[in-house]
Amino acid sequence: MNMIMWPPRPFSENRGIGRYRLLDTKLWTYIHLEPPVVRTIDVEDARDFMFAFAEQNCSRFVNNQLLKGGSQYVGPFQMSRLAFIQPNFISPSRDEQYFYFRDRCWHITQHEVKEVGYESITHQIWDEQRKNTDARYLGHPLIIFREKDGRYDYELSPEGRKCHYLQFLINTSNFTWRKRPEEIEESEIFENNLHLLSKMCAIGYMLMECKDANVTRAVIGMDGKQSEVGDSNGRSGKSLVGELMRQVVDTVYISGKRTDIFNDSFIWNDIDERTRLVFIDDVMLNFNFEFLFPNLTGDWTVNKKGGARITYPFAKSPKVYIPTNHAIRGTGSSYTDRQWLIAFSDFYNDKHKPMDDFGVLFFSEWDFTQWNLTWNMLANCIQLYLKFGVVQAPGERLQQRKLRQEIGETIISWADEYFSSEEHCRRTPRKEIYDNFCNYDPQQRKYITSTAFKDKIKKTTANGRAGCSTRHKYDAKSGLPLKKFFNTSGMLYKEMQLKDKLADMSDEEQFALLATNGMLVKRPLIIGDDFVLVGFKEAEWERLK
Repeated sequence: MNMIMWPPRPFSENRGIGRYRLLDTKLWTYIHLEPPVVRTIDVEDARDFMFAFAEQNCSRFVNNQLLKGGSQYVGPFQMSRLAFIQPNFISPSRDEQYFYFRDRCWHITQHEVKEVGYESITHQIWDEQRKNTDARYLGHPLIIFREKDGRYDYELSPEGRKCHYLQFLINTSNFTWRKRPEEIEESEIFENNLHLLSKMCAIGYMLMECKDANVTRAVIGMDGKQSEVGDSNGRSGKSLVGELMRQVVDTVYISGKRTDIFNDSFIWNDIDERTRLVFIDDVMLNFNFEFLFPNLTGDWTVNKKGGARITYPFAKSPKVYIPTNHAIRGTGSSYTDRQWLIAFSDFYNDKHKPMDDFGVLFFSEWDFTQWNLTWNMLANCIQLYLKFGVVQAPGERLQQRKLRQEIGETIISWADEYFSSEEHCRRTPRKEIYDNFCNYDPQQRKYITSTAFKDKIKKTTANGRAGCSTRHKYDAKSGLPLKKFFNTSGMLYKEMQLKDKLADMSDEEQFALLATNGMLVKRPLIIGDDFVLVGFKEAEWERLK
């Protein structure tokens, strides 16, 4: 080999080294294509590759000349003239998805998971897409869901019972775990099943590389247990869904607690065309979800530090996962059509963690068996999404939590106390009621106008006191859950700490407790021939006239 045979451009082209243009911009990066893998490299990597090749394959004369005048042959100018390479990346499909492992890949469709060798595929992949691990498809799903008359039931395989993460999803979908088996009604079982299916379909959706213009939603993980606004049930497992995604797809992590999240022009700096998910963890109260609307439904513009600006078209932009302890504000179809809500029970909490059930830390302490079961579960999630599509969690728990947040804890506490008094169970001028509220908490006059107060009271009376848990056994005449009959603002209720105890009590136990002391009963209580009214709700009392 002589110097005439050493032009960098043809040499590099023949060995998969070249430049890759970033979308339709003037920006580019160096890549090394070694089918089927495409790696991003820097200019020093390209030079080192050429020097190493020359050392192994070229004469001593050539190597001496390179050492003496390397910049002449592989200097910045020469390297910037390398040819552009366009890898044969597969166009994501709404009907299929690939998983890439060390020696083989899985081709996943709704009805089949097929293991194939890399020699069987013709497309290229980014190096980050291929996991440096092995995996073996078990030949069948870990869990099978069946639907009948709008209700879902499922069957677990023996392997499904051994999969830690699947069992974790089952536990976080169990909103009746405090009840004895004989107390759990069939409708509650189906509701739990729907919560589980919703989570698994949402995971499948986030795993799909294809961006479907018909599904432009952020997945939002919320606590399903009702609690006071601002209170966090804590450790319910919402963030573990995002952490799982970080393990299996190219994910950009952003702390939702950042106060500058909406003001930082470089907030999306780490996003590139390989990014499949943006994980905004633990967002704060009053998170401006509307801020994400353009990113969810259209192109995603990224301001890069250094001055570059790249717009990723919708088809190449990432999806979004947001776990939060607070309801996402906003109403109307523009909000609901952009949200996929999944709810988490308080099965896991500050005192009970997944470690207590499974004996290992998720992800970092899993062995091959657990990881293999998890990859099988993820393929299962994709198949469920391809079959059922968007499955929203039962919305009553989440809507009640959102309503409670919109009304505010101060108004809820005041209303419980105010309307429990018989003297207030009459038609009262709005101003008088508003003044009473402001006397209850003088600071509120600064923040809540008379008109806003009226709107919040309407929400309170129309929906019952916000945040009450929904039970499935009702008083025959009232149609209300038993908790509605308790005077939650009374001293006896607080002394007995019933706020934390009622959820563990059966209906019969709650009835018996109410009968022990009239101070536990919410007032006014009006019983008619075919109706029961508990507390003061203006609309209901108007009908009595």
